[in-house]
Order: sequence, then C-alpha cells, then structure tokens
Amino acid sequence: MNINRLKALQEKVKAEKLSALLVSNKTNVRYLSGFNGTSGFILVTPKKSMLLTDFRYIQKAKAILPKQIELVDITRMMRNPKGFKQAWQDLLKKHKLKNIGFEANNMTVDRLDFYKKISQGTKLVKTCGLTEELRVVKDKEELKNLAISQRVNEATLSEVIQFLKEGVSEQEIASKIQIIGRELGAEDMSFDPIVAFAESSASPHHEPTSKKLKKNQVVLIDMGMKYKGYCSDMTRTFLPKKATDKQKEIYSTVLEAQENCIKKLKAGTIGETGDGYSRSIIEKAGYSEYFGHSTGHGIGYDIHEAPNQSPKAKDPLPENTVVTVEPGIYLPGKFGVRIEDMVIVRKKDVEVITRAPKALEKIMIL
Repeated sequence: MNINRLKALQEKVKAEKLSALLVSNKTNVRYLSGFNGTSGFILVTPKKSMLLTDFRYIQKAKAILPKQIELVDITRMMRNPKGFKQAWQDLLKKHKLKNIGFEANNMTVDRLDFYKKISQGTKLVKTCGLTEELRVVKDKEELKNLAISQRVNEATLSEVIQFLKEGVSEQEIASKIQIIGRELGAEDMSFDPIVAFAESSASPHHEPTSKKLKKNQVVLIDMGMKYKGYCSDMTRTFLPKKATDKQKEIYSTVLEAQENCIKKLKAGTIGETGDGYSRSIIEKAGYSEYFGHSTGHGIGYDIHEAPNQSPKAKDPLPENTVVTVEPGIYLPGKFGVRIEDMVIVRKKDVEVITRAPKALEKIMIL
C-alpha cells in the first residue's frame, strides 16, 4: 500500500478544516490501507489514522497494515452497543475531534442517525469524493495491476471464443468466462459477463439467457476480471463470416469512432470533448439516436469510477488516469455493436492497454 495516499488524504482533511474523516466505503478503506475485510472503517485525522475492526479480521489486519495506521480492536464494542458508544466517545475526547466528515455516498440514514446519537458535542459533516479524488490518478503499481488484469481478460476471451458454435447458449458462454477466468488467475469478475446473441446485442446491458446461437448471428461479449482488486473491462463484437453489408457498416463506423477518440485523447482533454471525438463520427454516419450511453468511464478498484467521458462531463482527464473508450450503435430488433478498450491517459496521447484483436477481418469468426 502506497503510504502517500494516506498522507494526501490527511492533507485534504486538514484543508477541509475537519478534525477527522470517517472512511466507511470498503473500496476506499482498501485503497488507503490494503485491508479488504467486510467489517472495518478508518478514522483519518490530519496527523493520525486508525483502522477499527473486530476479532474476525484482527490477525489479517496486523499482517497488512502499515505502521502509520493504528489498529483498534472493536470486538467488545460491537458485542455491546453501549460499550461502543462509550468507546467512541472516549475516542472523540482523546483526539479532540470537534467535527468529523463522513462519506455521504456511503452512509445510510439509519447509520448517520446512530452516529449523531453517540457523537454529542461533535459535529458530523457531509463530504463527497475526498478519497475518490485521489483514486483518479494511478501510480505505477496500480497501472501494473490493471494491465495484468486485462492480460487475464484477453487470455480468457481467447479460450472462450472457441466455444462460440451453433447451439451454445448465452448462459453457457457467460459461465465459461467465469470458470476460465478464475483458472487463468482472476480473483473474481469485475462484473457479471454480458453475452448477447443476435437482436439481444442491441441491449447494452443484456443479461445472458438460455438463448442459443444460430448461424450468421452477431455476438457481443462484455467482460472483465479482477487482479489484486483491480478491474479490467473489455467489449468485443463478433460478426459471422458471411456478415451483411449493414453489419459491416455498423461495425466499421463504431471502430472508426473508437479509434478517432483514442487517437485524440490526452491529459487535459475535457470529458465531454473526449466523448465528442467518438460521438461525432457516429452522428456523421446518421446513427446518433442509437448511441445512448457515454464514451467511457474511469476504472480501478471499481469497475466504474471517475473520470467520465460523457456529454455532460466538464472535468479534464488527468495524466495517468485509466479510462475506457467504448462507443456503440444499437439497432433495436436487429443487432448492436460495441467495441471497448482500456487506455492510460498520458501527457500527449494515450497508451492502449487492451490488445485483443478488433479489426473487421479479425472478428468475423462465426
């Protein structure tokens, strides 16, 4: 775990004039400490940080926590709500915590009411995105893990496409993705695989069914693996060897849109501008109404995180962030095409992480 992340957050806490920040989002907890147990949170002050967890994870936490994070065993407190209240109030008094920020997008109303009741004399302050802002820019270790995750993803796809034969179902292919991915080193899936045959490919987030593959049908596969917590995300659309002129036209248009975006992206590009690099090509071809989602999103510990490339995204893409580039055209009742790569945003261009073939002649395999 890069201790600079914790220091940067402590500076943010100080800048926000907070006595502390209660980090409850599990992804943020892992990002800051390496701890990925299901029960635990971090209290970050400008000078000190503490991980609070129970007996189930104490040994695990001891093995991975950096010395800069104090481990607090709350086993007894959890067994006795009154005990937790007293221990929490002692903690507030000991560290003179006058106001504590909480992650608004990860705090339920009930939980917030609970903390208000046991934090009398300490103000609870709504915060948004303090840790997430740090996660936008990836360090060398994160970029390495993201690349390895994508290598596993591609190796999995290479094996899975061998099963794309007449009679196989969407669910069977989705199952193959999960089984083979884990066999090749994935710790989990980034998300449930999307496998869509024929007209189902026109539904961007189609859920696999028992639908069986027939001759001359389009196949769309969107899949991702996790490696050391980091996600990959890739979509490939496969055409039949006897593809129609319309199928070839749509595929070529989407590929041109994607490549135009990849060619022009660089650090400092505004999100809506990046989106426009792909959207303009699709609009020019007359298919603007059939491209209803954004061009891309950030990716890291979460499959979807900042920054975004969408028509409403006003923030610039920082150097060393990782985003997807995934334009698509979806013709209801017929078929859809999406092509998705992951790229690292560099100072003057982008580095494409994804290596899976996408040229028209390479994806006509059915």
